[in-house]
Amino acid sequence: QDWKGKQVCLVNLKAAALNGTMGIVKEYIGTEEIIVDGKIKKIRRFLIALEDGKGEKSIKFENLFKVMTGSLVKLRGLDSIELNDSVAECGRLDAETMRYDVTLSDGRHIKVKPANVEFMARYEAAGGAG
Repeated sequence: QDWKGKQVCLVNLKAAALNGTMGIVKEYIGTEEIIVDGKIKKIRRFLIALEDGKGEKSIKFENLFKVMTGSLVKLRGLDSIELNDSVAECGRLDAETMRYDVTLSDGRHIKVKPANVEFMARYEAAGGAG
């Protein structure tokens, strides 16, 4: 799976201050082997360009969560069934609660799990009247 250029959110890091930071995958660095409980475990690492000029960091694959921030998404599987199949703009992922802040077409904001959003299209701000 090619993650290069994908938008990600950092999650479950020991350096907790970085959790929730967004970034873009620059490249796959490679695999390192570590020993956990006497077993060899392979860890894949990626170079991430962090937002807001926070530089680049080597991050383990397990700490990357691919996000759809800035995309148009369709809502599905919600308890509020009237909202299912609604198209919304996907906002930031809250790394603590693992919920997206999505904006509905009527302007309301709701929090939804990543499993409840289906990618439709990259959001392009339309020019012209509006």
